[in-house]
Formats: sequence, C-alpha cells, structure tokens
Amino acid sequence: MTPLADVIAGLKRNQLGLKFALEREVRLGMEEAAKLAKGFIGREVPGWAPLAESTLAAKERQGYETPAPLKRTGELRDSIKGEAESVPGGVRGIVESDDANALWHEAGTSREPPRPFLGPALMLTEPILATALNELARRVLTPAGEKTLKRVRRVLVTPEAEMRKVLERIHEGSSSAMARDLAGTLMGLVPETFSGIYANANKQTRWLSTPAYADLVSGSTFRTQELTDGRVTVFVQIPLKVLQATPALGRVIIGSLLNTVYEADGRVKGRVLFLLDEVARLGPMSIIEQARDAGRKYGITLLLLYQSLGQLVTQWGLRPARARRR
Repeated sequence: MTPLADVIAGLKRNQLGLKFALEREVRLGMEEAAKLAKGFIGREVPGWAPLAESTLAAKERQGYETPAPLKRTGELRDSIKGEAESVPGGVRGIVESDDANALWHEAGTSREPPRPFLGPALMLTEPILATALNELARRVLTPAGEKTLKRVRRVLVTPEAEMRKVLERIHEGSSSAMARDLAGTLMGLVPETFSGIYANANKQTRWLSTPAYADLVSGSTFRTQELTDGRVTVFVQIPLKVLQATPALGRVIIGSLLNTVYEADGRVKGRVLFLLDEVARLGPMSIIEQARDAGRKYGITLLLLYQSLGQLVTQWGLRPARARRR
C-alpha cells in the first residue's frame, strides 16, 4: 500500500476539485477515530493501569458502574468528536475532547497513570484512512489508459462489508452524475438483494482474476478504432478449450470490436468483415443479433460459421434458424 503521506501529497498536486474530496475522506476517518475513542471509555483496555481500590469504592458509593475506567456520568465519552478542516496546503484531521479532565486521562499526572484513548484511536484508524485515500487517489489520479477491466476486477473483489462504504464515497464525491445515481441506488438496497448483486458481479468477472485473460482485454498496444480506417486485419485466436471454459473472454473481445464499428456510425473506409468460426461457443449475444439485423447500415459484413443446425437453434431459436436455412 502506498504510504499515507505519499497519497496525500499526490492528491494535493491535483487541483481539480480534490480538496473537497480529501477533506471529506479525512473527516470520515476522524469520525471513525472518535467512535473508537468513545468505545474505550468504560472498558478495561489492555495496557491501562487498574483503578485504585479507593477509586472503586468511591464509584460504588456514588452509584456508578464499576470498574468502568474513565466512565461516570458519560460526559467524557460524549465530549469526543472528530472533524477535518482546511489549512494552507492541505487538510487537517482532528480528534478531540473539550472535557476538562481529558488531557489528564490521556497523558497522566503525578498521581494518576495515563489511560490514553485519543492517541490509540488515531493509530487504529490510520490504516482505514490510508485505504480510503488510496482509493480516492486511484480513482482520480489514474490515467485514462489504466482504467481497464483488470482494474474493475480489483474493485469488485472489495469485501462485501466494505463495498457499501466505497459506494457511499462515490455517491457523495464523484464528479459523474451517473456514477452518483448508480451508487446511491446500490447502497440503498436491502442486504439480501445487495449480496445477490455482489455475488453475481464477482461470478461474472471471475475470469479476470486469471492474469493472462485480464492482460488480453486490458492492454494498450492496439486501439479498436483502428478497425475503421480499412487497413487493419485483426486475428482473434482463442483456444477452443479456453472458449468453452471461459466464453466471456471471447464475448468481450468480439463485442468490443463490433461496438467500435457501431460507434463510428458509418465513418468507416469500406466495410468491416467479421468472420467468426465456432461462433456458437460465444452463446447468445445481443450485439451480434444487432449486427445481423442492422449491421449493413454501419458497414458490417457478418459471416458466422456453425458446425450443425443444432448450434443455430441453440443460439438463435428454432424460427430464426429455419429462416436462415431457406
């Protein structure tokens, strides 16, 4: 993981609205630290000295819970807060208490041993904050050429318990209105529905965890737009065993090539021939169906090779198969 200081330095170098996003992430981190600090109050924390017998006796006489270190009325716990503020050159996170006794409990005195709760809470929160800032840096500072399916897979394998937090950050801080809308819809789903979507997304992209497959669809040595200039021939050679086990790999490649011609909207030199052997292995694909029905308008010539009539029926249904046989 990138060191926290390096992440913050990288974010500060990018001035395109990142100050607000950075402040928000730091504020969320400090609020989490405040929750942890409040959780220490009234608990016997490892490393804290036990309360003196005289203190325990006094708490019992006054009707307070024992031993419950640092806790009597609850005022100390309720005084803890976390926040963030803009400062010249960056953002400062603060976890503090305005209780008059907080400093003496945190640092100790000549008569009372220290029982720190603010410092440890900050230390425990730093990895969480570093993860959030790394995600922000990756999302905003990643060059367009690195926004690939391989990176999508890395995001999708975020543990389900943390995924809602990722969606919350997108919903509140993304510059894309569509991303904010989609994230807001997903984060509001009931747990059962959310778990189902999460599991399905992981299942459908599991093949991207294989480095060779992920590299094949995430490289930058070839741009699909080159198809439209009429001077490029693309050979897609996927072993039959791989195509049988992972048809999604072929579907992504063929689908992206067809989509490129669609997006050109007729601005194609000549025609683009898609000669697809063993096409039945791809399974039903709406984009191939569109090419079949409207591809001529976009300069697409489609030649599909099947091994049997049964494959045609499986992919297109009985009536379309009969129509193509005539």
